[in-house]
Amino acid sequence: MFHLDIFCYNNCAVNNTAPLCEPVVLDPSTAISAEVVKDLVHEDAPRCFPHFHDAYELILFEEVDGTLHTGTIDHRLKNGDIVLIPSMSVHDFSLRAGKRDWTILHVDPGLVAELLGNIKVPGPSEPSVFRAPAKDAARLEVLFSWLADRYSGTKLLDVDTHLLAALLGTLLNYQAVTTTPTTNDYTLRTRLKPALELLTLHQHPSPNVANAAEACHLSRHYFSRIFKDVYGIGYAEYVQNYRLRQAARALSTSSERVAEIGYTYGFKSPAYFAAAFKSRFGTSPSTFRNRAQHKGQEENQ
Repeated sequence: MFHLDIFCYNNCAVNNTAPLCEPVVLDPSTAISAEVVKDLVHEDAPRCFPHFHDAYELILFEEVDGTLHTGTIDHRLKNGDIVLIPSMSVHDFSLRAGKRDWTILHVDPGLVAELLGNIKVPGPSEPSVFRAPAKDAARLEVLFSWLADRYSGTKLLDVDTHLLAALLGTLLNYQAVTTTPTTNDYTLRTRLKPALELLTLHQHPSPNVANAAEACHLSRHYFSRIFKDVYGIGYAEYVQNYRLRQAARALSTSSERVAEIGYTYGFKSPAYFAAAFKSRFGTSPSTFRNRAQHKGQEENQ
């Protein structure tokens, strides 16, 4: 399995803890994966981990004592809450010491968009908390359980779309929990958000630093400085790693030539693509493809 460290914020502005970067581990060939935490007890409350990732995240908290933090709003979590985190949305959980019991689903954002379009239900644009009434809570728990049983570990693009559509359709019939913002001040996170949105909309070619700074209404120098302060890397390095992530998924799921995939995602020569890919993932694009597709053939047997 190939693990990808998706970039996250270095600073926790919510509760002033020391800087922390928490990578989200995903396999680029995976359309859906699940993790179940049962009866886990922590004596010490973990530090906050503000982060984001390209996967769509759904979390059922069966037992929890903590808070979901977004750019400007804190949502206190209750047992039975379901949290939806759209792709590339910054979020942070501060969880208190005690018992933990939850199920997490990571889903390809393109698949979620397709399913929501099919069932004609809009998804939230920001991290949201849902509390279903008792008559639907049990149904949602069962759907989470079925999906977790099927997709614990990793699976390739063979996804039971009916189960996932049923989960999303049932949940999104209800209004998200509303919470009064703790502050209306723009933070560095919100000021940089237009640059991330621009990158997701225009990947080929990727926006340069001048385009990104203009989208944020910042000077190029100031944008570059605060981008590195917030992300821990420069904008150009961030863009390259983002493109490598997209190329890795294409290698796993298509038969297009390796060189063509490199050109598609902005790498000017096969040699440059191969060197950047190996530096990032520890293997060549061809070896990555062979292993990922071989794993897919084994799982589909």
